[in-house]
Amino acid sequence: KFINDYKGIPLELNATVSNVMTNTVMFSAPRYKLASFASKKQMFIQNDLFPEIIKSKIKEIDIARGYAVLTDFEYVNTLMIERKPTRIQPENLIEITLRKNGDADVKAELIDISESGMGISMITPLSAQTKVNIHVQIPGKGASTYSKLEFLGITVYTILENNPNRGMRYRIGMQIFPDKYAKQIITEYISRRQAELLEEINKSYQSLQ
Repeated sequence: KFINDYKGIPLELNATVSNVMTNTVMFSAPRYKLASFASKKQMFIQNDLFPEIIKSKIKEIDIARGYAVLTDFEYVNTLMIERKPTRIQPENLIEITLRKNGDADVKAELIDISESGMGISMITPLSAQTKVNIHVQIPGKGASTYSKLEFLGITVYTILENNPNRGMRYRIGMQIFPDKYAKQIITEYISRRQAELLEEINKSYQSLQ
């Protein structure tokens, strides 16, 4: 079973080993489902024969022929791929303002969001357990409608990444503590985005059948 995500939506795909080479393994899978994995650099594999989840690098995916070639296999802790509740990626750029007592405001960009956490991208790092007030405008149902939210966030991790389009930036995971109103707005937004992303997946499937 292949495990991955599509912009935050969890995906699973049953695959079959079709060829084993020196450093790679070829798997066959339904091509219309394989399309959702095409943009990924890595794949997680689950099988009852293995004691843990296996992480691998995607060497090649051929959607038309319905196969994926994977390499560099290694065991990983199951917790590395579990994330509850599900985080989703926004459709368009959402800018965030971070405020710390006594410090100037810092701008960041939203990577993904759930009811209890978010990933953000910024040019300066934040140390672990840093507390900030997060100001963000969450898109509403109608065009050009937004809900302005403010809530507490605490830094969980900071990772330096090389963004192909933006250069070196820090990816920061935040635990967030929205009040009842903010949590409702976030939950409704996540539900809408999930529906949109599932429709994208469905269209991708339909175009390849």
